[in-house]
Amino acid sequence: MTSIKRILVPTDCSAGAAAAGEAAAGMARDLHAAIDVVTVVDTSPLEEAYGDVSFRTQRIAEIHAAAHAHAKQFAGRHFANIPDVNVHVRDGNTFLEIVQAARDFRSDLIIMGTHGRTRAHQMLIGSVAQQVVPRASCPILLLPTHADEIMMY
Repeated sequence: MTSIKRILVPTDCSAGAAAAGEAAAGMARDLHAAIDVVTVVDTSPLEEAYGDVSFRTQRIAEIHAAAHAHAKQFAGRHFANIPDVNVHVRDGNTFLEIVQAARDFRSDLIIMGTHGRTRAHQMLIGSVAQQVVPRASCPILLLPTHADEIMMY
């Protein structure tokens, strides 16, 4: 059995992410694992929306700062007693950035919440989770927002 030393927790600061945060905190405490909290923003629409490069650069920096602040608050709420917690903001496509973050941080496990608020065939695990599951390089523990059971992939 592979030991779990790094847990990746993607967050959009939603109720689903909160459930994942609670589960990850318990596992990290029990296993003495590090936590990487990652939030993803996509600023690519700003490339065309703002012609002024300095304004665009400033706006992107503001978006990243706000995302980092929210992710840091999330980490503070859920991982205050975990000694090794890192907060990351990535920019791009959400599911691709989560998958790449797991590789970059050498994550042993991804614990993420799901929304299930999209089309019928995506209701079970949600669209982002549905895209992460087949691409992830490590196991994934999914915690649906409106379900009493977890799913392991």
